[in-house]
Amino acid sequence: SLRASILLNSKISKNHSLRATVNANFITGDMFSSKNTGNNRYDTLLNSKASGSYYNMSLQWKYKPASALELIAGASVLRSDINDETLFEPRFSIRYSFDNYQEIALGFGLHSRIEPLSVYNYRVKTGTTSRDEVNSSLKTLKSMHLSLGYSVRAGDDANVTFEAYLQKLYDIPSAVSEFSQYSIINTTYGLPDLKMDNRGEGYNTGIEFTIDKDFSKGYYFIFTTSLFDSRYKAPDRKWYSTYFNNNYIFNLVGGKEFSIGNSKQNIFGINLRTFLRGGYRFTPPDRDQSATRKRVVYDISKTYGKMLPSYFRADLGVSYRLNKQGK
Repeated sequence: SLRASILLNSKISKNHSLRATVNANFITGDMFSSKNTGNNRYDTLLNSKASGSYYNMSLQWKYKPASALELIAGASVLRSDINDETLFEPRFSIRYSFDNYQEIALGFGLHSRIEPLSVYNYRVKTGTTSRDEVNSSLKTLKSMHLSLGYSVRAGDDANVTFEAYLQKLYDIPSAVSEFSQYSIINTTYGLPDLKMDNRGEGYNTGIEFTIDKDFSKGYYFIFTTSLFDSRYKAPDRKWYSTYFNNNYIFNLVGGKEFSIGNSKQNIFGINLRTFLRGGYRFTPPDRDQSATRKRVVYDISKTYGKMLPSYFRADLGVSYRLNKQGK
């Protein structure tokens, strides 16, 4: 990949400022993949020396009519030569502070995502012995973001923040077959060996809570919580959880320093980082059908209906610093 960017800032007055950006991206790949079908025969899944470019241009206007009020309005234009698509993406936010300790913010924006070159160039099976690059004209995945936040200053060195958000996803690359549950937003590895179109839909909705304390009086911490729901509409026109619908994430990072020694000149420190999230989703097997057919048959009526165990991690760090007065 080769990327170049230009950023221009202009402060027109104390109340008005403009920001313009131009990003150019050129990507190329020599891609090859094959599958052994037996009897020393191979099926070529990917064999392409592909390249493409896409450009992003944006303009943002910031207006502060008063010290307590800030408005930001702008738009981004995406031009992709990879799938011959041009998109206009407006964005807007407003932030208002009151009492010098509280702040409320509202934001809205449209965003898009280009898939890797391998998705567009994968040779999908179209017959018994034939394959073709049928997904070369897929459009970008798009999303509409809406968020509402509130923050309050808790003393001189701490902040508490709440945020609620909604992300509406559309034009998601999904299987053409109306009997399938496949959507590219659930992909974690491999490439889709099926024909896709952009009829997929989905949404993410949730709330986030953060409390953070700056380093003072010998300690600091930041605690974040995210509670959310992530779902998509499959090609069979039914709604399911996405693979990433963990439902909750908790983070805690903190540390404490102790001054020790005869003159309290040395520092003993303890730092802790913990992380807890819900398990990823999976589709459970249909035990009766699996026993009858003597192979794993999944219960597609419960697509991503079960969760793996929660994931927890804790890291502890200890430090000791010696300070000696120089001559």
